[in-house]
Amino acid sequence: MRPKNVRLDSLPPNREVSSRGKYCRLCTKRRIRCDRTLPECRKCTSRELSCPGFDPVPLRWNQGVASRGKLSGRVIPVLPPARRKDPAGPRSKSSVDEPDSPAVRQEHGVRAVANCAKAAPDFSTLTPYLMQELGLVGHYLSTASVDNLFNHFCNEVTPMLIWLDGPHNTWRNSIPGLAKDSDCLRLSIMGLAAAHLSVTCGGSNNKAVLLHFNHNLRDASLRDLNHKMSLELSRDESKAEENNGDSNVAEILATMLVLCFAEMLTPESTDWSLHLRACRAFVNRHSLQTWHEEPPDPVVRFLFKEALDLEAYANISSFTRTPNLALKQPSNSMFDGHFWIFTGLLHEITMAERQLYDLEQEGGQPPDTDISGWKAKLELAHSTASACIGSVLDPYDSNRSSFYAIIRAHYYAGLIYCHQALIRTADSTESTAAYVDELFNEIQVATGVLPKCTMFCHDLFFPLFVAGTECRGDPHRQSIVQGLFETTISTTGLWCNNGGLTFLRNFWAASGDLSGHWIRFARENQSQISPFLIF
Repeated sequence: MRPKNVRLDSLPPNREVSSRGKYCRLCTKRRIRCDRTLPECRKCTSRELSCPGFDPVPLRWNQGVASRGKLSGRVIPVLPPARRKDPAGPRSKSSVDEPDSPAVRQEHGVRAVANCAKAAPDFSTLTPYLMQELGLVGHYLSTASVDNLFNHFCNEVTPMLIWLDGPHNTWRNSIPGLAKDSDCLRLSIMGLAAAHLSVTCGGSNNKAVLLHFNHNLRDASLRDLNHKMSLELSRDESKAEENNGDSNVAEILATMLVLCFAEMLTPESTDWSLHLRACRAFVNRHSLQTWHEEPPDPVVRFLFKEALDLEAYANISSFTRTPNLALKQPSNSMFDGHFWIFTGLLHEITMAERQLYDLEQEGGQPPDTDISGWKAKLELAHSTASACIGSVLDPYDSNRSSFYAIIRAHYYAGLIYCHQALIRTADSTESTAAYVDELFNEIQVATGVLPKCTMFCHDLFFPLFVAGTECRGDPHRQSIVQGLFETTISTTGLWCNNGGLTFLRNFWAASGDLSGHWIRFARENQSQISPFLIF
């Protein structure tokens, strides 16, 4: 019997119809007018056809199991990630094997970023049909990973790269914008964020994945940086000096500094010294230290000061060479939230100590040191830095007292370091005893807000280190210094300071009369002591 045609005017007007205003796909395929009756249209049911419904997108759910080929036995047509047998061997040109390709970045980083930084959902939540669109999904997840890593860099990493975070933090305000047009800087920033997540995010699995992610991004950044450096070295010396304010200078120096910071966050790594030497060579080549006027590019000026800041702190524990970067005193003690007076004075004290030692080695008689002159400089630094706090912290901010204590702690630590470095007699320990008591009092005030407030943790390492050098033979104070060192390292992730704590433990355990003479101990045992950075 021939099926009866369904006339639309014969259907009851009160029937339930689809609100989408579209025909079912079968009626569309048959090129007839659909009645849009729910749940199935009458045009299909009258001919005993299965109405597909009125979904706007056709979804194919059952893909079956592959019976042959590389995907044999798999429901989802995705191969497992390829493993390279020889990481040191020649790299394939395929994007799958490149550590900086989107596929590998996605594999090694997305899941960890999803756990630690609220990234996009995991592959397991997607349907088999959508898994076929792996290229689109991978692009989305890669973009989400980049966004999360950049957000982590801006919100969690940049505050600890300067003394006091504020609205004028150049690391947050200018460097991400510079990275938009620079592959090497963008990759290095992502690597720094991954390194910070690896040391502050719980879970050993996440830590291993994020560290691997950081290494891949670092290697990719270095390859691009090496290419840019090759182009830079091919220029004439005259052109290099003329282009001090060029964006290439900011891009290359920022990448070097970010790579250095990433190694400072990596446990048991001393590769920060390699990147710092690269920064030094780059700064010297471009003659940045000979500027007499304000440089045309404020970002380059800021990065120049950042390199000098790292150099000043690295030289405190380095005795194998003479510091070779001249640190000029800026006109303002606080440049974009960074107090440069203390850094400059520490550099001057270190230079003076190295010159005294060289004179002694040559058989000369070192002159008497005028400590009162150094004390006057430190008092001026303390008063000027204290006056600058108002431009960053609100007058009613409850954290002002803690930061005032940090400034005073740096003042007393500077005084003690000055005596340790420049006084060659046995009276240095007695003359610093009162300063040591004041230093411990200020450290106690500054750390009294822990763990509620951790915004100043990264400013404590140098005062803690100096305090540790003065508590040899005092187990109680040693336990205080060690506990605060471990807390601040765990909070900030700045594992470069762990080498300083290891040095203090060796210094405390050493035999002989070494009270206050940690510099002599470090110089005599430098072949057995791993490089460390107090920052």
